[in-house]
Amino acid sequence: MDYQPSSHLLEVLQKIEYDEALSDQDPRYVDSHEARGSEKTFTRLARKFGWDPASAERLLFLIDGTDKMRGEDTQQFFVQDAEQLLAIATLVIYTAPLHLKYDGRLGGKLDADIVLPMMKLYERDGRPFEAGWKTMRQLLLLRADRCLFASDAEVDRLVEFSGGHPRELLRLLKLCCELAEDRIDASVVQTAIEKLAADYRYFLKLADYVLLKTIDSNPADGGNDEQAQQLLHRLALLQYNDGTWRRSHPVVRTLEGYGAAGG
Repeated sequence: MDYQPSSHLLEVLQKIEYDEALSDQDPRYVDSHEARGSEKTFTRLARKFGWDPASAERLLFLIDGTDKMRGEDTQQFFVQDAEQLLAIATLVIYTAPLHLKYDGRLGGKLDADIVLPMMKLYERDGRPFEAGWKTMRQLLLLRADRCLFASDAEVDRLVEFSGGHPRELLRLLKLCCELAEDRIDASVVQTAIEKLAADYRYFLKLADYVLLKTIDSNPADGGNDEQAQQLLHRLALLQYNDGTWRRSHPVVRTLEGYGAAGG
């Protein structure tokens, strides 16, 4: 029997999973290669491992979840114990917290450190990037049947305010399922966006809004100081195309603090 996404709000809510990686055999799996908008990342990765997908013979291990380490655990695992990781005689990819890339501690410790780009919805010049939109719509509609949405506009608005981040899209979907009576309409989507934005309001300071607004004016100049790293880590700042440009999270731009900030 062909897979059918859930057409019941409660069932969608119960099945939303933020942290579990899906195998390519899972019917909800979506190939995001093209949507991330950067062939360089995948080419560099394949070249580093000497891997040709057409004739691959060696086994590659992907250790997922290690990017969720915090504090001293991160330092111990990726920096102090780096030699032990390299001593494993096989091909291994570890997921790591993004801030390690920019604070200099990871440099030279492992064979390579490559940033997986966000799925972009727009090019840096503001033109829509259709591959990103298509992938994010597909990701959403494999979890919630189209009949649950009042129109395609609600689907697109959720995608828009996710910023191209799958977990943020699922957070918005979860909020919609909690708020909706029977279908997800424009008012439900707007309330979900406001609730997600409120999560960012709790920790963003005036200086953060100023920096975010400055970066939005010049996406290629995001800086790598501790403030920018923290904003990246907490998703208030999103980056695209191998980190060559950045932009604030769309829900952050709805906040009063952003509107009032200079920059």
